[in-house]
Amino acid sequence: MGHFILPRSLSCALAEYTGFWIKPNEYLVPPTLEQLRQRDDPDQGPRAEPYYAAAQKRMGLLGNTIEDIQCFVLATIFEKFAFHPLRAWYYVQQACSRLEIHLR
Repeated sequence: MGHFILPRSLSCALAEYTGFWIKPNEYLVPPTLEQLRQRDDPDQGPRAEPYYAAAQKRMGLLGNTIEDIQCFVLATIFEKFAFHPLRAWYYVQQACSRLEIHLR
């Protein structure tokens, strides 16, 4: 049961950080300043941090299963959105090396 907490925490963190998708044709071209303000929510990052912190506590327990490798990929995506390229690179490296071991 604890195994499912990590992917859910990472998914929730990504969902909070990225917000919802808006169809390109829903806005006038170019969008007005008010439309841009509605789209960009400065609180997205802080709302995502508790989910990501909960996931990071369990990252050291991951192995070489496909589900564990997916967690590293989700962490990579989160770190890219948070503008942490070195942390993102670390998780890419972890995912790739564990996938290589898994495929042997």
